[in-house]
Amino acid sequence: EPSGVSILFKNSPNFLYNHSHRDANSFLIWYKEDLALDSGIYDRYDSEHWWNYYTRSIAHNTVLIKDPNEVFKRFGKKLVNDGGQRYLYKKNYQPFNVQDLESGDFSVGDNQVLVNSEDYLYIVGDATKSYSSQKCEVFKRHFIILKNIDGWSKPVVIIYDDIVSTDKTFKKTWVMHLAGKPYLKGSVVTTLNGGAKLRLYVIGAEKYDFKFIGGLQGEEYKVDGQFFKPKDQDLSQRSGWRVEISPKKDERQAKFLNVLVVSDRKEEAMPLIEETKKGFRISNWLIKIENDAVTLQKIKS
Repeated sequence: EPSGVSILFKNSPNFLYNHSHRDANSFLIWYKEDLALDSGIYDRYDSEHWWNYYTRSIAHNTVLIKDPNEVFKRFGKKLVNDGGQRYLYKKNYQPFNVQDLESGDFSVGDNQVLVNSEDYLYIVGDATKSYSSQKCEVFKRHFIILKNIDGWSKPVVIIYDDIVSTDKTFKKTWVMHLAGKPYLKGSVVTTLNGGAKLRLYVIGAEKYDFKFIGGLQGEEYKVDGQFFKPKDQDLSQRSGWRVEISPKKDERQAKFLNVLVVSDRKEEAMPLIEETKKGFRISNWLIKIENDAVTLQKIKS
């Protein structure tokens, strides 16, 4: 990318077990330094930190759906309930050949590239089957990288999440991990790392509760009231903070619409973002949510 910004979106069609993480529909952003990153440390294969944090959904930039009665276990060992993606309880715990993959038994996701143009990239990741069907009916993430913005030299990420749970009381949480401490002002969460800045603009911020977890004591490793600190503290590998955003109102369907803006650390300006009834405007683009899809229209700025 000429701008120096690297963006990764991950949603695998099949679960391959072993070193696989429960990170369907997750993303990473890098510019000069890590900005939105994976959390946790590979301290040791099969450690408490490995099972209960490092490989789990809560350590990645995805979504949690918390069924308080859900049980996570592996090889007879009960694990913490992070509200994340499931374990596959199959006779063969992982696919061993092409026939296993083609059987559909290990299918957990699906991706559609709707648009890949000079102006933007639009991917829809369906990670519904990555979660227990007892709690999740739908989780689709619309991931858009907007490349051509008047007056702005770097790509902007737009994420629209559509989630439907089987029970309206199951808490839905949008998760993002940061290296630097986050600050909330109005609708914008800002974090710094080295010479870079990341700003998260939350559309309809008044509808959500914000929670920042982290700090020098490794608080980000707390899950469901339990602390899973790694044995080795390699600070170069660990995230410092976790942002959690949840709807204030309990409903079966939850929607998140967020905009991520990358810039240099000292950059105070930001593309013009104005909220509308059906979405928002960002500089010379009008973004609408219609029929649970995102439409983008180029307009005069």
